[in-house]
Amino acid sequence: MGGIVGNAAVNPIVSQAAEHFAAGRPDQADALCAAVLKADPDHVPALHLAAVAAFVAGRAADGATLLGRIFSVDPDHAPALVTFGDALAVKGEQ
Repeated sequence: MGGIVGNAAVNPIVSQAAEHFAAGRPDQADALCAAVLKADPDHVPALHLAAVAAFVAGRAADGATLLGRIFSVDPDHAPALVTFGDALAVKGEQ
């Protein structure tokens, strides 16, 4: 882990990103997740939040790519599986 985000700072940053997302600011959440992922590319919570933010922002291809990264690290990650199912359901509705 390197970059400007140290290991001890990662989880608070993801928590802050989740707060931004919950407050309706997916772009700010995505930016914070990107900082975490620069330091730790396999950080599953940051990958998942970034994927959800991408789907909400209408960037389905980016969201799918991020989900794929999660599944390469943790194929059984339940929250990502739910997000994947939700994305498929939305796609089917269009």
